[in-house]
Amino acid sequence: AAPVMLTVAGSDSGGGAGIQADLKACEALGVFGTTALVALTAQNTLGVHAVHPVPAAFVRAQIDAVLGDMGAHAVKTGMLPSEEAIATALDEHAVAIRVIDPVIVAASGDVLAGPAAVAALKRLLLPTATWSSLPSKAGALLGVAAPTSVEEMRAAAAALLDLGPQAVLLKGGRLPAPEAEAAEGGAAEAAEGRAAVGMVDVYADAEHGVVELRYRRVATNNTHGAGCTLAAAVAAELAKQVHSGTGPLQPLEAVRAARAYVAEVFAASAGGKVGTGLRGPLNH
Repeated sequence: AAPVMLTVAGSDSGGGAGIQADLKACEALGVFGTTALVALTAQNTLGVHAVHPVPAAFVRAQIDAVLGDMGAHAVKTGMLPSEEAIATALDEHAVAIRVIDPVIVAASGDVLAGPAAVAALKRLLLPTATWSSLPSKAGALLGVAAPTSVEEMRAAAAALLDLGPQAVLLKGGRLPAPEAEAAEGGAAEAAEGRAAVGMVDVYADAEHGVVELRYRRVATNNTHGAGCTLAAAVAAELAKQVHSGTGPLQPLEAVRAARAYVAEVFAASAGGKVGTGLRGPLNH
């Protein structure tokens, strides 16, 4: 039997983000994906046109149905209607591997989570997380100064680790040009004639301390769903580790494998366009 992952997230009718991205990542990585929908959205490459929240009781019913029968080697959460309800459900089902990918700040920089949601995230979800990811611009919402350099990202990642998760990833710092040239993947992409942007994520856990993960991202506007895809891929890799039963969890290795998968998806997405909007979806 394949490893099982449950994603608790919203639906993107345009197929780029949310549960659609999560299920595509699961399929590609050999994991059986299950879902609990928290919201339906009417969206495409031009924007989000309508949102229909799913009642919290029905979200809980979906979680109970999946975990009560099929179980899950890992659970990934994204957009949430109620942090308290989800935390209670995960506790009652004794979910051990929790990948928390909070929807706090949009790619545009707009704040999506209010003070109550941020407080609940800090109190209920982050302390029990196996792994959590945040865009670098979201740090300030969690009481951590928004970093403006790699050194500040390192400090912010360490501070976020103090909130309780076993491992954290602060995503998306852009490297200065000289450092970008040395980032992983640069030579291959240059040989193929594709423009790339030097980036750095900062990972932190108790075993490895703070680790810089530098990479070259293909310069493309087809990036919608990148964050969901990365978190889902990490959850899928952790689910595979648990399913294999070969030893203790290796979250850093899961992140590296997930980053490699996302790099493949970016490369596959650079050559075409879906929709008429400026920012197209990733094409898994």
